[in-house]
Amino acid sequence: MKNNRIVITGIGVISSIGIGVKEFWDAITKGKSGITKISGFDTSSCKAKLGGEIKNFDFYSLMQISVDNDESRYRIMDSISKLGVAGAKLAIEDSISDIKKIETSRKGVIVGTVFGCLETNVIFNEGRKVTPPGNPIVFKNTIANGVGAQVAIEFGIKGVNLTFTSGITSGMNAIIYVSDLIKYGKADIIITIAQVSHFLQKMVKKRRGMP
Repeated sequence: MKNNRIVITGIGVISSIGIGVKEFWDAITKGKSGITKISGFDTSSCKAKLGGEIKNFDFYSLMQISVDNDESRYRIMDSISKLGVAGAKLAIEDSISDIKKIETSRKGVIVGTVFGCLETNVIFNEGRKVTPPGNPIVFKNTIANGVGAQVAIEFGIKGVNLTFTSGITSGMNAIIYVSDLIKYGKADIIITIAQVSHFLQKMVKKRRGMP
């Protein structure tokens, strides 16, 4: 049985206190908080008015893609998938490993997500209630493993691809599983993603106990 050494070769961060390792680390060391008044929607009817929103996130700029000439899959990609793909790109760029030199079947993607994309699920379900129904292409974005699929497509990864949806422990579970895969020789390198979805007005209204 193999017992390979496990190392983190690169980190990609997209958070409410910074995008990229340097900006994120500077914010941490300065004690900066990412909790601010929610600006993504009107909170006048909500008890909760604060949240950790990601601001100044420009997917096309991070991916170095022209807004006018990008592939159709980028245009129909939902917000949570864009965060996952962009975060993976930042991690690869930060990595000391050349992922392109590793056999595609020995590379993998493991995602830990609390809910997947709640925003897309709401849009899809509300679209089903109207006549004619909403765009069916939205459905593929309602599935939690859509993020892992988009990352695999973007970076040509054909190895293991799994998604954990186990609440707030999803990211931790993903990291533990990845460490076992590498430790026992099941993969050489795995992009590991931990993420949560956007705030939803309907969710905030239900969380009456929040400040």
